[in-house]
Amino acid sequence: MKRFLIAIVLSVFFPTGFASCTTDDPIGDPATGQPGHAKQPGREEDTNHLSGGTMTVKIGNAVFAVMLYDNPTAAAFKKRLPMTVRMEEQGGNEKYHNLSVNLPSDAVRPGTIRTGDLMLWGDRCIVLFYKTFSSDYAYTRIGRIGDPSGLAGIVGSGHVTVTFE
Repeated sequence: MKRFLIAIVLSVFFPTGFASCTTDDPIGDPATGQPGHAKQPGREEDTNHLSGGTMTVKIGNAVFAVMLYDNPTAAAFKKRLPMTVRMEEQGGNEKYHNLSVNLPSDAVRPGTIRTGDLMLWGDRCIVLFYKTFSSDYAYTRIGRIGDPSGLAGIVGSGHVTVTFE
């Protein structure tokens, strides 16, 4: 009986611990429009375009060119540059860092996260994805690495120091 109860508890609570940067509901309440939550149920694409300029991401000796989205989030992030941060590992597919300030957000569920996507989780968590995968979580787009070849090997499996310029 004790093993049965432990199995039930683990099956309910263990899978919920893998959300990026926070334990908040990743989809949220569409009615509230709170930052970091999808404002429209089922909305998987946004209307942002990659015409908001460029920046670079430096990891060790590697330098990646990032195309920025033309949106308030990318503009606010770019104003804070240059910035060097320690990014933590999450889920075997992303690195994240919690900023000390909120950025504007307009989260959507992208459906597919691609290697090289740079996004905002909630209103202060910067996420750099190094693997492509499907996701139901909501993010605000910041930018995308133009050629993310080798990114997964460069960021490694633990924390990493990243400079955004």
